[in-house]
Amino acid sequence: MAGQDFTPLERDAWGGLVVTHGKLRRRLGAALQEHHHLSHAEFEVLLLLSWAPERRLRLSDLAAKSMLTLSGMSRLVDRLEHAGLVTRTVACEDRRGAYAELTGEGLTRLCAAKTTDSAVIHQHFLALYDARELAVMAGYWRRFLDRERAEAAPCEVAKPAGLVEAVAQTALDHK
Repeated sequence: MAGQDFTPLERDAWGGLVVTHGKLRRRLGAALQEHHHLSHAEFEVLLLLSWAPERRLRLSDLAAKSMLTLSGMSRLVDRLEHAGLVTRTVACEDRRGAYAELTGEGLTRLCAAKTTDSAVIHQHFLALYDARELAVMAGYWRRFLDRERAEAAPCEVAKPAGLVEAVAQTALDHK
């Protein structure tokens, strides 16, 4: 309810998520920077592009899938373009937007960085849980994402999360 403080259980659940996410992002960011000279945000953009059809997305879509504003995403894509990891093209359909597309060099760099990312996530997060716990956790994220999709497009049928299922399956495969 609006204006109410959290119960101790709610505070532990929400606070645990916030603190865990922050600590994992810092660990990942440090490891990615040390071994691959990529920030965590840069890694996430390369990863999102690698999952996209034709390995390209509108900058506005990239921003919506990240924690960055459109302006912040534009600056990040500028850095990645300068490093040769992505190219930026004007959106032909409206000439106002722009696309970022993963280059071959970007894909090579991402593939190398994914091993570091996976090792850190497994060591500091996934190894703490068994397959049953991971499946339950994946269900929590799926429920949240399904509601987000339903609220964003109430006339459309919610699509399966995909990412959650892929992450959950990866976790199960590594157990």
